[in-house]
Amino acid sequence: TRADFFSSICSAVSTLRGPLHGGALQESIALIRSFSDPNQANEYIREALKRREVISGFGHRVYRCGDPRSIMIKAWVSELAEG
Repeated sequence: TRADFFSSICSAVSTLRGPLHGGALQESIALIRSFSDPNQANEYIREALKRREVISGFGHRVYRCGDPRSIMIKAWVSELAEG
């Protein structure tokens, strides 16, 4: 869009506002903090998946078969890890 740096940052921050983006992160952190140990987390997640429940903060509403952005992110992470 050739937007300036500051407009781009404002857009990025605004995009993450609300219950479907930034709110999902807050809910997932609250969920993680609710477990007293890894075994409790494992049991809860397995049962939630059996019930086909949505686990906030994990997955994507639109990209059902994988997020196409993850291909690029994995490549960057791999490059950073080697460097």
